[in-house]
Amino acid sequence: MWLLPSLGRPDRAQRVAEAARDTKITLRLHKGDPRLKDYLRIEWPSKWKVVVGPRLSLTETLNEAFRENPRERQYGFLADDTIPSPSDWSQRLQTVAGRDFVAYPDDGLHGEKLCTHFLIGGDLMRSVGFWCLPGLKHNFLDTVWYVMGSKLGVLRYVPEVKFEHLHPLAGKAEQDETYKIGQGWYEKDKKVFERWVTESGTPGDN
Repeated sequence: MWLLPSLGRPDRAQRVAEAARDTKITLRLHKGDPRLKDYLRIEWPSKWKVVVGPRLSLTETLNEAFRENPRERQYGFLADDTIPSPSDWSQRLQTVAGRDFVAYPDDGLHGEKLCTHFLIGGDLMRSVGFWCLPGLKHNFLDTVWYVMGSKLGVLRYVPEVKFEHLHPLAGKAEQDETYKIGQGWYEKDKKVFERWVTESGTPGDN
C-alpha cells in the first residue's frame, strides 16, 4: 500500500494526484482539518482511496495504517510536497523492495544519504514491528529506517526514480502551518531518536 497523509494542503495533494493517478494510493485526511471540505470537493483518481480519520501526527497516522493493514506486501510513504516520476515510479520501487528491503528514490535534496520517502517490504516491517518508531511525532522516521536499513544491509537506493521534494529546505516552497506543526515536534523527536540510538546500540556497534 502507498499512504499519502495530508493536512491543510488540498492543492498539494491534488498535484500529487496528477502525477500518480494510475497508482493505488490511500489519501489519509483528518477530522477537524479546516480544509477538509476542500479535499472532499476534489474528484480524486479512481484508483485512490480516501480515508477520513481522527487527527493524528504524521507518525501516528502511519502506525495506525500499519495496525489496520497488517498483512500488506509492502508499505510506502508518499508526502504531499513531493512529485513522483517517471510514470512507472511505483512499479520500479515495488520490484526493488520485494518483501524484505527498503527501496527509496532520489528526492533531489538528500539523494542516497537519506530515505526521506520509502517503500518497505511487508515482511521486513512486520519483523521490526512498526512503521514509525513509537514516541516520534513527525521527525526522524526516515532517519530511523536509514540507520536500521544500513545496519541490516537492506537499503536499496533507486536513483532513476525521482520524488521531487518541494520543501522550504530546497527553496521550492514557502513555510506553512503544516510545516510549523512538524517543526514544533523537532526537539522532542530528537530526544526520542537519540534515546533509541543509545538503547538499541545503533548504529553498528555490535
